[in-house]
Amino acid sequence: MTSPNLFAMDKPTLLILGVQLESEGYPNVLHRVAALQDSAHFSVSKIHYSAWATSTQRSAGLGRVLRNFWRMLAAHCAVLFCYLRHPPIDCIYVPYPGTLLLWALSFLPRRSKRVVVDTFISLYDTVVLDRGLLRENSLAARLLFLLERRALRAASINIVDTEQSASHLCALFGLRAEQVLAIPLSTDEENFIPVTEQADPARCRVLFVGTLIPLHGVQTITAAAALLADRVDIEISVIGDGQQAAELEQVLAANPGCLNWQRQWMSSQELAGAIAESDICLGIFGDTEKTQRVLPLKLYAYARVGRCIITAATECTERFSAGVDYQPWHTVPAADPQALAQAIVELADAPAARDELASNAVRFYRDRLSNVAAQQQLQAVLLGGT
Repeated sequence: MTSPNLFAMDKPTLLILGVQLESEGYPNVLHRVAALQDSAHFSVSKIHYSAWATSTQRSAGLGRVLRNFWRMLAAHCAVLFCYLRHPPIDCIYVPYPGTLLLWALSFLPRRSKRVVVDTFISLYDTVVLDRGLLRENSLAARLLFLLERRALRAASINIVDTEQSASHLCALFGLRAEQVLAIPLSTDEENFIPVTEQADPARCRVLFVGTLIPLHGVQTITAAAALLADRVDIEISVIGDGQQAAELEQVLAANPGCLNWQRQWMSSQELAGAIAESDICLGIFGDTEKTQRVLPLKLYAYARVGRCIITAATECTERFSAGVDYQPWHTVPAADPQALAQAIVELADAPAARDELASNAVRFYRDRLSNVAAQQQLQAVLLGGT
């Protein structure tokens, strides 16, 4: 917990209120909060108690569930207690994840007329509609929907990262259009830096980074890799772990071909190095409805480092690249292994085309996705603009 800056009380007061985990695993939270604390536009105070910690992950089974539950409960109670004791402020900013905290705040006296929450993604949409962890017609899913709807309606502004996600959130929870705003994510610009590297004519290194969730289209990537088994000069690496890891295990056990998998956790510095050492980076290729709405953080990292990107042609990629007179990425139809394999071959055989796409990616990041651009938009919202 931090106290207000007593030397800047003439500035608008901003309270950062949250239970977020401030680690490199959540770069949007980490760098957005840090930038706000350093901002010259506000007198900032902070009430924070992390709902997650490394220690809560050391046990397994029921023990782990209970440790996580009590940690989360304690974090929310601690933050809410300090909030009720805090003097009124001009604006409250709630970093992701803020659903449970915002739901609890909706029952308490307000300390500010303006509450801006970094919603990022919907908990209900992720758990029920996208990943199918709860049945849509189940009681648990319905209760989660009602809880999140109340939470999001309690915010003055809900921030997401794409206009497609903003429209979806409004339609799903009945929010007003002016209540949801799209702002690009904040990223790690210290470890992920532009790198110029000469292509190795003997091989083409293709990289996918992700948590292996349905929208990533892991099956499309593995099927494309199988089609490229005869291209000994093409190496496809997957870095990550997650929901569909078992499917990837089966593929590798049956016929690894040109595919290899690095399942272990990597630091931001290590991940940036892996991206810098690649020639082509893969985005998302799933056929889920959510695929059309998101611009995943991996694309920010690829573009920031300056790598040739192949990703699915979606409503989101089309919208983000509208108005630019260059091609920031190479797109293929979603869930089409043949098209993905063909695109990899074409770019593997054309180093100059890869270099041009890599250069375009750096330019696109600077023009549309940089932390400076995102922070300027966020500050305007916190100050009362749109």
